[in-house]
Amino acid sequence: MEIIRTRINVLHLEDNKNDAELIKTILTSGHIVFTIFLVDNREDFLKILKEKNIDLIIADYSLPSFDGLTALNLVRELKMKIPFIFVSGVLKEEIAIEALHHGATDYIIKSKLERLVPSVNRVIQEINEREQSKKMQEEITQQEVMYQKIAERVRGFLRMNLPSGNFTLVDKYFAELSGYSMNEWHQTPNFLQKIIHHDFLDYYNENFKKMQQGFVPKVMEYKIIRKDDKERWWIQFNLGAYDIDQKLLSISMVIIDNTEIKESQLKYQHIFENAIVGIFRTDVKTGEIIEANDTMAQIFGYTSIDEFKKYSAITLYRNEEQRKPFLKIIKNEGYVLGYKMQAKKKNGEQIWISLSGRLYPREGYIEGFLIDISEQKKAEDMLERDRRAYQIISEAALQAKDIPDLCNQVLVGLIETLSFDFGIVHLYNVNEKLLRAVITYGVAKKDIAQIVEIALDDTECYIATAARTKKAIFTPDISKSKRKTFLQKKVALYFPETQSFVSWPILNAEGNLLGTVQILSKKPKELQEEDRIFFDTLLKFFATALERKFGEKALQVSEEKYRNLFHATPIGIITCDKKGIIQSVNKIALHILGSPSEEATKEINLLTFPLLVKYGISKDLKTCLKTGDLIQNERVYSTKWGKEIILLYKIFPLKNQRGKITGAMSTFEDISERKKNEKLIQESERSYRLLAENITDVIFTLNLNWEITYANPAIEDLIGFNNKEILVKTLDELLKPQSLEIALKTLSEELEIEEIEGSGPNRSRIIELEFNCKDGSTVLVEAKVTFQRDSDDEPIGILGVLRDISKRKKMKNKN
Repeated sequence: MEIIRTRINVLHLEDNKNDAELIKTILTSGHIVFTIFLVDNREDFLKILKEKNIDLIIADYSLPSFDGLTALNLVRELKMKIPFIFVSGVLKEEIAIEALHHGATDYIIKSKLERLVPSVNRVIQEINEREQSKKMQEEITQQEVMYQKIAERVRGFLRMNLPSGNFTLVDKYFAELSGYSMNEWHQTPNFLQKIIHHDFLDYYNENFKKMQQGFVPKVMEYKIIRKDDKERWWIQFNLGAYDIDQKLLSISMVIIDNTEIKESQLKYQHIFENAIVGIFRTDVKTGEIIEANDTMAQIFGYTSIDEFKKYSAITLYRNEEQRKPFLKIIKNEGYVLGYKMQAKKKNGEQIWISLSGRLYPREGYIEGFLIDISEQKKAEDMLERDRRAYQIISEAALQAKDIPDLCNQVLVGLIETLSFDFGIVHLYNVNEKLLRAVITYGVAKKDIAQIVEIALDDTECYIATAARTKKAIFTPDISKSKRKTFLQKKVALYFPETQSFVSWPILNAEGNLLGTVQILSKKPKELQEEDRIFFDTLLKFFATALERKFGEKALQVSEEKYRNLFHATPIGIITCDKKGIIQSVNKIALHILGSPSEEATKEINLLTFPLLVKYGISKDLKTCLKTGDLIQNERVYSTKWGKEIILLYKIFPLKNQRGKITGAMSTFEDISERKKNEKLIQESERSYRLLAENITDVIFTLNLNWEITYANPAIEDLIGFNNKEILVKTLDELLKPQSLEIALKTLSEELEIEEIEGSGPNRSRIIELEFNCKDGSTVLVEAKVTFQRDSDDEPIGILGVLRDISKRKKMKNKN
């Protein structure tokens, strides 16, 4: 169809002037007549929308203050149905899908700008044909389309006399159905027994014996072997004929060949039963487990599916309240993808699961799959605990101005990480055999005096016992302890409402006592093995840092240990002065940055180095040096040595004894692999979802001008055109004329239904269409279509699913 080009008004949201000029050049070279309005912020964007008659919006997806997706949502909120094209440097698949879901017309990567002119031409065509299309839609009269389920056709009739089993009536279809002639059926007694598959022979003989005894099984299902050795599935419906004495004389049989349906059922049943993920269907109101596979039952510790289905899905949550946010999300969005939460096994054990599912509101159930990610979550938590331990001690050791400050930072880090409520650090005086409190957390001032000094030989104090024996003491629940009364009296004296506590000795590398750390909780609390490892790891480094602070001699002894800690820490550390000159850098920092040496790294000025300025890291450092605020950020960064990484970093000021800022320290780590793993998990979950929901179906989208905007790879298997070739095709090229007329009528009907108050936005239609294939043939498909909608539920496009029904149609026509 020839495009009639007219002048269009284009609103361009872009903050890069070079990119803006490039877009103008491409549109001009494509012979598009246009007036463009360039903006880079919300205020100007809204102003142009109100003052100008805009025909098209082109927007960069990501801007510092006003991104493209926000702009799209704003346009839809204003009920403006203006075509919207995203043009961006990087656009992930899930972001592109989200953009289309919100009503975007198209998205184009800047590396493939050759797609821009065809996309804009489609918009121009839409403008020119809008009135014509509207008139054509109004001229199409409303017509109800009747649908009915196509039943399996009856293939043959038999009559068998009893008790002989001879067939006295065999219709002509059985020669085709079984491959054997009618004479063979008539001449051989109980001929059906001769062609029964050996796996079903006992089943058939048992039912035949019942027939001879006067009992008529209503339905039988079995497999037979045709004369050409092909296996087929048959369903047999039986009706008995009796004499006046009610003696069974014969049985009339109706045989249906159910092979295609049965094999399809077995195929999907095999996938369902043997999937490595749990698959389920549950009632959205009651939580009743309607269907589940073996993997689902095993994940939650049940011995069988039948046992599992006796329980409600609600029992899998830690409590009923936990189910409410999940239901809210799935009811609002219609689906969840990779929803992570804690669940409960049959024996009460807590596990972590990742759940993806879809709500079917009309049917009233949720269907989806889940995987057990407990081990993955445990590994992530342990890794995070280790990283946290290193980070706490590294930052405390480098930043603390004195021993109390060091002790305070470590104590606070322990309490926050392990979720305790109170704490105290005592340091040991060897000469006086005393433990002296150096810092407390959560203790009332009036009670501190009672715990300032504790004698090492005090047998009534658990802190002294832990110090004297050099062994940690764990009391998960005071109320269950043998010394309940004593503990409640002694511990609650200075830590009110305490129900659990840990007393841990601080020992140096030689095993000498340096002090104790005690943390306490208001609730009973079991310290898990991974928590104990974290505690022990942190206090070992804490002991080293303490020794460093104990004076000049102790500092000299521990200098090497501190240096080892600095370089062994699994996070990068860089310190600099106020001018941005690097003072120190550890080995892991060199590895993260890809630097060949410490000297090469120190050549960089952190405030002026171009790459650091480009990625905004220098700006964060300047803010920290100016305000003294701790800065935390995550950025993609290309280092001087060509290494592409994603940095998670903190920058905090270094101060002298008078509190004046003298420089800054940055701790950072490369989280590229973590991000990659998160993406892999998402892709894996999406793959499972596609396997469960869209194994062979074709998925496509159209705009309201019948232009194809998306098709998945399955389109090539259906009609031969791949998903790129299909985008340049029109429906009048792809559909037979009669099918095109059906499609247009259906759209007209649906648009008229839209005007009816209370029409359901989630409705769909099923129509049969005949497509032209690439090789010149045609294929008959069943198309299930529904509207794509904007945030106001207004139709902005069409989403459809195609399924090949050619074989099924041929079988029906044959009969």
